[in-house]
Amino acid sequence: MKWQDTETNCQFIRGLDINIIKTRGYQIQSMSNSKAKMLPKQSCWTCKRRKIGCDRATPSCNNCIRTQRKCLGYGLQLLWPDRHDGRRRKRDPAEHRPPTTLSKSVHYGKYFLNTSLTDVDIAVSKSDGHILVDLFQQRPRCSLTLHGPFLDHEGMLLGYYENIISSMISTTQVQNGFCSTLLPMALSSQDTSALALLNAMMAVAMIHYSNSISDAISFKLKAIQNLSQSLRTGRRSICTSTSQVQLAAVMMLCVYDVFDREEHNWHIHLNGAKEIIRRERFTDTPGSSSDFLLTWWLYHDVLAAFNYPSCRLKESPGSVSTSALYAFSGDKSLIVGSLGCSVEVLEIIDKINMMRLHSAHDFLSTSTLRRCDLAMKLYNIRQLLAPIESSYSLRAHRILAIAELYRLATLLYLQRVHPIAEDDFTRPVYVQQALGVLKSLGVATSPWPVFVIACEVDEQDRVSILHTLDRMDSVRSIGNIKVLRDVIESIWKQQDLRSIGKAGQRVDWLQFVECDVPVPWFI
Repeated sequence: MKWQDTETNCQFIRGLDINIIKTRGYQIQSMSNSKAKMLPKQSCWTCKRRKIGCDRATPSCNNCIRTQRKCLGYGLQLLWPDRHDGRRRKRDPAEHRPPTTLSKSVHYGKYFLNTSLTDVDIAVSKSDGHILVDLFQQRPRCSLTLHGPFLDHEGMLLGYYENIISSMISTTQVQNGFCSTLLPMALSSQDTSALALLNAMMAVAMIHYSNSISDAISFKLKAIQNLSQSLRTGRRSICTSTSQVQLAAVMMLCVYDVFDREEHNWHIHLNGAKEIIRRERFTDTPGSSSDFLLTWWLYHDVLAAFNYPSCRLKESPGSVSTSALYAFSGDKSLIVGSLGCSVEVLEIIDKINMMRLHSAHDFLSTSTLRRCDLAMKLYNIRQLLAPIESSYSLRAHRILAIAELYRLATLLYLQRVHPIAEDDFTRPVYVQQALGVLKSLGVATSPWPVFVIACEVDEQDRVSILHTLDRMDSVRSIGNIKVLRDVIESIWKQQDLRSIGKAGQRVDWLQFVECDVPVPWFI
């Protein structure tokens, strides 16, 4: 070798093929390509944690050897989310933190029921209510954000569903089918039907946790794709358990539509669930899982008929809705968590829906007899707790109070569908009893009885209803509650405008409920 202007000492070590070239105090080490050792691309884990430089020597770096520390090496390491390493911003665990109650505000309880020209036009035209309901369906979709979706925390979302969502949509907690039935369905296999249910669960958890459509829509689209694939492949050969998971996935998409106030596909998913029940003959295979899925679907189906009763005209006498109520294998007097009341009360609500449908065609005497029969059942009905739920006194009191709220609302609904002279004396009593139950609950969980009671209260009790809606919105934060409040206030304005000059006459609020498409506002 020839080096210019450099004092060089070269030493050849036989067998190692290493040239050590010392040039003005610097040492350069070179190796042949055949025997070169690749240095690690990153510092050892010990130096990383100390936030110092590392010479990346193997098998242990010289920094650790010199300071007599244990070198943790350069390989992969497992990261436990609950153990903060100090290198990244600490993430708080996913939890639902309701805002502070509005009742602490100085101006809380001072409401204005503003009447617009649109309200006056509807009142003057004496429309049948379709216009009023359509006002709340013509809402533009929120634009998607440019930020990426929150997709890398599926485990956190599943825990959020288990701890927050499942307890929010069921009044019973020990026998909570949204946990005990649905979670094993979603996690027991990797087929497309289970993935559809899992992604639908995470979509519901995400829309509630982040209140962002753009974050939740990715999970929803995955659920729909998985479900579509499962239904296509399932037409050739399908087992009962797979069809149950498919039904659960469709119903979870219905729940998503309840949480997302801008979504208008609830009736499509509900009809899809009905088709699965009809095709797979769920009513012929009683069991605990089938009972939970059937009652869950029935709740949505019966309340869909509440605002769209004409849908029953397309059904035969032995339709899925009717047969599902009769096929329930459990005790109909027991309170079901997914309903908030007993199956017996839900059955009466469905019969009242049918009374609305046939009231114009039935003889008055026939309709009156049917009304008396249903009223007598509601007077004498007993809604019972399962023994396993009775051991928790505070929770048991709340479950029974919610079931009683459904019974009182059903009585008021029956009086509105088929009024008689005695109702003027009993209606105020039922309303005050219901308001007392709402006050004892603190936070109501069920929109349908709150809506019925709100439509029947006098003007001086409207503030109490608005307080209830405020608490429901702040604590539960579900999309349909916001729409429900708009509908209630619009009905109040129509009652005020149409009762001008007609003292003592109450406007029939049922005309404002009916529309051409079922909506999930009362779920």
